[in-house]
Amino acid sequence: MMKIRAKIDPIVVGQRVRSLRALTGCTREIFEKNTGINAATLRIWECPTKKNHGLTIKGANRIINALQKMNIYCTSDWLFYGIGNGPITSNTTNSPLVSDDSLSQFIPDLLWEDEINIIREIEFFKRINKDATVISVTDDSMEPLYSIGDYVGGKKFFEEQILETLNHISIIELVDNTILIRKIKSGSTSGKYNLICLNIDTTSAQPILFDQLIISSAPIIWVRKKGIIHV
Repeated sequence: MMKIRAKIDPIVVGQRVRSLRALTGCTREIFEKNTGINAATLRIWECPTKKNHGLTIKGANRIINALQKMNIYCTSDWLFYGIGNGPITSNTTNSPLVSDDSLSQFIPDLLWEDEINIIREIEFFKRINKDATVISVTDDSMEPLYSIGDYVGGKKFFEEQILETLNHISIIELVDNTILIRKIKSGSTSGKYNLICLNIDTTSAQPILFDQLIISSAPIIWVRKKGIIHV
């Protein structure tokens, strides 16, 4: 029997693309750096107009493949039609979340519901805070305070105001657009800063970065830990 597909709504598809990017905690520019998908193209997919039709099949495949490398999984059916379970996340790319078929139908819905709640909280946080930034924790450098998969947010301080963030754990944007979560200290000269991991057993290659030039420092004032599903 032939499956009947609903008409594709580019606006709704764009919202789904945006929600997927929100799961990564990346701006369009950082997403481009991490995936190779041009930020301008991503904007067209997220915000289609009458002059463009938004996401294409080829574009959907690019996004799906890029997100798999970040341990985020979704299907083109969900992207275009909202059919099936929404995106799921996993810290293990080579292992399924569950082995039992019945559980695999149940868990993704719960995971996606949690992700949707996180996205709403992130959007609310950004709406009420000027110069807000939110990212997902991607390493163990700030354990046990912040773990991989947590979301953290803060308000950016720039230029001379960065001095007000000294000795705080902050979201740091370096001049090469790298984003880190570190404790910020004064460097050897004015305008430079030392960035320090809390976890002495971190797997980070550089537990301390000395004399860094930074664009902004956002002391963390909001934390969202992902829900844990016990099976």
